[in-house]
Amino acid sequence: MASVVLALAALFGIARLRREFPADNFVRVCLLAFLLAASGLLTYLLEHIWNALSTKRREAKRRRKIIERLADLTPEEQHTLRNYVEQERKTINFAPFEGVVELLAKDGILVLLAQNSNPNVLCSETYAIDRAAWEHLNTHPELVHLERRP
Repeated sequence: MASVVLALAALFGIARLRREFPADNFVRVCLLAFLLAASGLLTYLLEHIWNALSTKRREAKRRRKIIERLADLTPEEQHTLRNYVEQERKTINFAPFEGVVELLAKDGILVLLAQNSNPNVLCSETYAIDRAAWEHLNTHPELVHLERRP
């Protein structure tokens, strides 16, 4: 879109130059090349700004969703997340196929870091707590029935 606007401006600018400098085609061609190159570079800048803003908006929406989910925890989920806050750890190992942990991971509160690739061997899976959930639970430990730290 920006390149179209600048291209049109370039055409109008060249029309004005044609009236002022009728014999000098070199200046018109250089101006046209400059405006086309500037419009291309402006497009990259606008794309970068758009991507940065949409990423920031997406992250804020994800964070808000996690905080809303933390306000609506079941007692089993509170017990699971209480371990993270009490032990002040960001990663904890859990047994595989643990329903509460998998549900929290599905909701984005926990993230599966490592699991055993052999399905015949049952060993622990490592889950990390999301940064937004970690910060919110440390500022509001009453969500997992803990008292605030001084």
